[in-house]
Amino acid sequence: MPELTTVLVNSRTVALTQSSQSVIVSERGTTRFPNVYQLDVSSRPIQLQNVRVEPRIDFYNLTNEASVQRRVTVLGPAYQRPSDVQRGRLIKFGMSLDF
Repeated sequence: MPELTTVLVNSRTVALTQSSQSVIVSERGTTRFPNVYQLDVSSRPIQLQNVRVEPRIDFYNLTNEASVQRRVTVLGPAYQRPSDVQRGRLIKFGMSLDF
């Protein structure tokens, strides 16, 4: 996903009539987020004579990647510091019976 890099200018930087102003310093897409890799897996139903059994085992983010989802795009000491990462591995269990 393309990012937009900005710098925050305020009265301490330049004489402004407003309290602060965000200035774009590079074109959108000059910097991009790293690729996100995620593998989700789900189970399938089983038919046993007159009973349909549907075990539910869902795996989300099976490879347990921690890709950056959001990061600081304002120039300064925290520039490109991750502020949100992909959630960790999640496993759900459940079952449905139809008879």
